[in-house]
Amino acid sequence: MCSNKISGAIATMVAVLGTATTVEPATAQPCNGTASFADGRVQAGITFGNPTGAEPARDGTSSIGYQLALGMNGAFARFGNSVVLNTSSTGNRFVREGFGETTSDDASGIATTLAVGYGLSLRQVDVCAGAGLTRQSGPTLYRTCVPTQGGMGCSDPVKGSAHAWSFGASAGTTIRASRTLALVPFAGAALVKSSLNTDGDSPPALEENYGVINVGVGIVYKRLTVRKLNSFPVGLDGSARTGSLDIVVSMGRKSPR
Repeated sequence: MCSNKISGAIATMVAVLGTATTVEPATAQPCNGTASFADGRVQAGITFGNPTGAEPARDGTSSIGYQLALGMNGAFARFGNSVVLNTSSTGNRFVREGFGETTSDDASGIATTLAVGYGLSLRQVDVCAGAGLTRQSGPTLYRTCVPTQGGMGCSDPVKGSAHAWSFGASAGTTIRASRTLALVPFAGAALVKSSLNTDGDSPPALEENYGVINVGVGIVYKRLTVRKLNSFPVGLDGSARTGSLDIVVSMGRKSPR
C-alpha cells in the first residue's frame, strides 16, 4: 500500500510537469535545492543531520559528514561519507531488534552514499529522477553481557551493518531576489528498500520497504548554498521526521548558460 502511494505520487509529479512544452537538460539543480552546475561543475560541502535521506533516523540517531557532486548536461552524481552517531545501550535499534545486548560506548558507524540522476528543465520548474545506495558499517555490538562486581561484563562482539537502496523523483524552482541571491524550494518522493544485519550468522537480516517524502529549501548566494531538508518516512514503524543542514560550495569551470 505504501509503495503504491509513493509510486503514484512520483508518477503524478512527472506527468504534471511533463505538460510543459520547453524541455531541456537542466544546468540548475532546483530539484535538489542547490546552486546551478552552470556555476561550477563540482559541488563540495558538509552535512549535519541525516545526509543520505535514505535511512530515517530512529532513537536520536544523528550524523555529520561531507559530500561531493559532479554535474554536466543534465546528469549528476553525488558521493557522501558520514559518521553516524547512534544512541547506545538498550535504546539502540540494533539492540532492540535482537542483534546484540548492548553496543560499544560510542555506538558509531560509518555511512557511505552514492547517488546518480538526471534533471530536465520544464519552463520554470526543474524535475529530477535518480537512484542511490547507502551502506553503513557499525556500530559494534556485544551479544553476551553478564553482571560483574564492576558493573556489566560484555563479550562476543560483532559489527552491525545496514544498507538502503532508494529510487525517486523531485521537483523545484528558483525564486530570485537579485542577480546573486535566490531561494530554491523543492520537494520529492522516494521508495526505499533497507536491510539491517551483523557480520555474524544470526539473527537473519531485517529487511524493510517504505517511502520517504522530502521537502526543503536552499538559499543560494553566488556559489554558496545553504540547504535545509526535512524527510518524512511513510509506512515505517518507529521512525520519525528527520532533517539535515547542508553547506555547499560550487567549484570548477563555469558552463555556458
